[in-house]
Amino acid sequence: MWISGAGLGRGYLHNEELTSEKFIPNPFKPGEKVYKTGDLARWLPDGNIEYLGRIDHQVKIRGFRIELGEIESHLTSHEAVREAVVACLEEPIDKKLVAFLVLRDNATFNLFEFKTFLRTRLPDYMTPPLIRKTDHIPLTPTGKVDRKTLLKSVAQTSIEASAGRQPKTEIEIELANIWSELLMNKNISIDNNFFELGGHSLILLKVNAIIKEKYSVELPFNLYFNHTLHQIAQLIEKTQVKSKKEDQYQLEVER
Repeated sequence: MWISGAGLGRGYLHNEELTSEKFIPNPFKPGEKVYKTGDLARWLPDGNIEYLGRIDHQVKIRGFRIELGEIESHLTSHEAVREAVVACLEEPIDKKLVAFLVLRDNATFNLFEFKTFLRTRLPDYMTPPLIRKTDHIPLTPTGKVDRKTLLKSVAQTSIEASAGRQPKTEIEIELANIWSELLMNKNISIDNNFFELGGHSLILLKVNAIIKEKYSVELPFNLYFNHTLHQIAQLIEKTQVKSKKEDQYQLEVER
């Protein structure tokens, strides 16, 4: 959104660099200036202007340009959410969206419910793989949302999560290796949840393909929302035992 007109200011006091960056020549009226607000907006069919958020809150992940404010708007429309902030967690070879939610009184945090809610309203690439509950949203001294502090809490949570029980059974070890390789995370505990570690649907497709090839088991995607690695390993083991019994029964019938 750019603004111009008779009431436009001359610039920033004692800051020529910022003034030249924000107050630029009007491309439609020579000799005049326009002010680059940094806000993102669009014209609606009825002539009104819809505010979408800040340009500096746009991120690009896996080739898609994403407006964080749009995700926040959808999250706060959920009846259980009082406040929502979405930030971009930058890792060495990947970027992830992280949503921080302050819930209303007596509301329950349900990861599966929130992800399902977003997926009915937004494309998959705009659904944060990490959703965290927080008691409050920290602010900077100037009153803006302190996203850096929120993201530090994610790193701390990851360290704490890695301190859980280590894989012991053959299937647990294999699953941990698969998750570790695809999630680029060497510290996998059997108490970890796939999505809480930063997994998303594209990675999950690869995980399930490997599991199907190795164990001849097809797992539903929604299983990963509220189950740990340990629970998934147990399910695979039970499915294999059941399959072996059915094969044995079929063999005896044929005899």
